[in-house]
Amino acid sequence: MKRYVVYSVITGAYDEVLPLGTDERDVDYVLVVDNDFSGEVPLGWNLLKLPKSSLNYKDLNRYVKMHPHFLFPQYDCSVYVDGNIQVISSLKDLIDEALDSKDIALYQHYQRNDVYSEAIECLKLGLEYFWRVIPQMKKYKAQGFKGDSLYEASVIFRKHHSPSLKQAMEHWWNEYLGNAKRDQLSLTFCLSCADVVVNSLGTSDPRINKKYFVKKTHLVYRPDKWSVRLTAKLNKLFLSVFPQKKLLK
Repeated sequence: MKRYVVYSVITGAYDEVLPLGTDERDVDYVLVVDNDFSGEVPLGWNLLKLPKSSLNYKDLNRYVKMHPHFLFPQYDCSVYVDGNIQVISSLKDLIDEALDSKDIALYQHYQRNDVYSEAIECLKLGLEYFWRVIPQMKKYKAQGFKGDSLYEASVIFRKHHSPSLKQAMEHWWNEYLGNAKRDQLSLTFCLSCADVVVNSLGTSDPRINKKYFVKKTHLVYRPDKWSVRLTAKLNKLFLSVFPQKKLLK
């Protein structure tokens, strides 16, 4: 079995394919794309084209993100990177360090440190409807989930064959499908349910340190769409009527 795969997913031409900033022999780099993809693949990436799917582009993207154990059974460890994040340095040593004692490693969120604050921010920005977010967060509260840690899901280091981690990933997929389509809101909840402990990698490297990764702008910038602006207005009206502190009790 091979040890390392780094993979990224581009569906629906949401991001342009970023070139690799490293030439690394010990790590395979795989670009996963939808069946309609017809773009150029930069040097260093190995192309994996998915068959036709009944899932829409966003859901297909998230399926790949959450299921490295299905897609890459020949590898011990995987690193998922968002399509708008460029790898600029060799990752082998970082993978070894990140997964030395834990099955998953993540960077901390660059602005907030708890899931419930992130949920309110998503509502204010119009990234999801309040009637999906609020019941989801209330459900987590009712189950005793503290939500006092928040990680960026844009770079994910995993020993993806770990049974408890596979359980958490399947739970994550089901939570994503049945609730808000904001995967950060359900990630730590699902990990906690499976008793999976996160190795925190500290400050966001793609956004701040930029030693191994650099975050770029999405090719398609959704917040400019009228539907997002309308959702934000609806959510802000809702939040003005119901005090935020009482929403999640």
